[in-house]
Amino acid sequence: MITSRAADHVAQERGHGRISRWSTWVTDATTLEGIDLPHAAQLACIRRDVFDLDGTALSQVMATLRNLALSLLRRTGVTEITRTVQFIGRDRMRALHLIST
Repeated sequence: MITSRAADHVAQERGHGRISRWSTWVTDATTLEGIDLPHAAQLACIRRDVFDLDGTALSQVMATLRNLALSLLRRTGVTEITRTVQFIGRDRMRALHLIST
């Protein structure tokens, strides 16, 4: 796997209470096992990691909160997740009903 080795280029940026880091790997497309890209000469993989200033990975925190919200919706019997999330997003006070049940 291309990301198992050290990144070829890493850029880091601080701002708005978070740290963003972009790691880039580039390799010859013909050297990858199991990937057949006949017209590609190179393959690039970019990974973006966002951390809070204390080093906490925000992507993990956001994924946990998203899974919690989806579980709350399913537990209350919601079947149209997308429509319900959009409905709650227009007035966040509507989420209190789900939390209090």
